[in-house]
Amino acid sequence: MRKFTLLTVLALILLVVAGCATRRQVLELQLEVEAVRADQAQIKAQNAHLDSLFRANIEQSRRVNADFANYINQLDERMGQIAARLEDAVTLINRAAGAMESRGGRRQPGDTTQVDTTRQAGGVDCQKIYNAAYSDFVKERFDMAINGFRNYIESCPNTALSDNAQYWIGEGYFSQKQYDKAQRAFEKMIGDYPSSERLAAGKLKLGRALYEQRQRTNARKYFEDVVKNYPGTDEAQEAAAMLERYR
Repeated sequence: MRKFTLLTVLALILLVVAGCATRRQVLELQLEVEAVRADQAQIKAQNAHLDSLFRANIEQSRRVNADFANYINQLDERMGQIAARLEDAVTLINRAAGAMESRGGRRQPGDTTQVDTTRQAGGVDCQKIYNAAYSDFVKERFDMAINGFRNYIESCPNTALSDNAQYWIGEGYFSQKQYDKAQRAFEKMIGDYPSSERLAAGKLKLGRALYEQRQRTNARKYFEDVVKNYPGTDEAQEAAAMLERYR
């Protein structure tokens, strides 16, 4: 009987010890789980932070690339304007030379006679009107430039730069993405000045205005016209590039 009692007591002691050990292990496991969860939360937070930085860098890179592309486009536009201004000067020189040859003589030193674009009619200084309009265009004051070129055409019709003035009206609308008005301006330029030295440029820009209005079939006709009839020019090269978009 005493032996049985001793064994019972020992068993009870073992159960209590075992129970304590089990609870301690459970507590330890719980602490480890909490520690792991804390590590996971920290890792997730770090990943989220890194992901945020990565996305910010991508967005910044996109903005930088977009700004750079926009800057290049602005440079291209400015170069185009400079080239166009040079063409204006060449036009005046060529027409002045042709006028002098038609008169059967050369310009003598001190002769201040210029092409009729500089004439004053009724107190109107045609050259001043044209220069002011062109200055507004270069400064991207397109509405003022358009009005100025219109004033030039109305005040100084059939002068050396009338066709150029009509061309710049179209460019002013095109620069403002008013493609329908640009279309009409270039159509008028082509119709009113069929022998203009800017005919290739006018047809090219008319094609581009149509293209931007999704009139792709009509636009293609003008691109093909420029490539065919004005080979070797910058306009033909740009028209060929536009035709590549159809392939």
